[in-house]
Amino acid sequence: MMTPPSVPNQIPELTRSKRFWGRVAWGAGIAVVIAPLLGMLPTIAGMLRAFREIGEQGAADSEAVAEEISFALQATMYGLGISFVSMILFAVALTIFLKRRQTLRAVEAEDR
Repeated sequence: MMTPPSVPNQIPELTRSKRFWGRVAWGAGIAVVIAPLLGMLPTIAGMLRAFREIGEQGAADSEAVAEEISFALQATMYGLGISFVSMILFAVALTIFLKRRQTLRAVEAEDR
């Protein structure tokens, strides 16, 4: 039968774990904000190319315009996809971080 670790041994591990999950939450939070913005850069470039195509060849060449718009929308889709995944990671990491912080405070209170 395993004995639970003593209180003093829990504090360093809980501190490391809390710090790790805090950093993961911070990084995921940054990705949630930046990913859609980075997805917008190629979107804007694709739309500019589409409008340039319209200007050069006229609206009659809808196939070329559709190709540029498709490129633009794919970039947006990837940026939003990364943002959604990062949002889930942020929620999980923040939950774990808060639990570790609460546990650490309880262990430190018992130690006093």
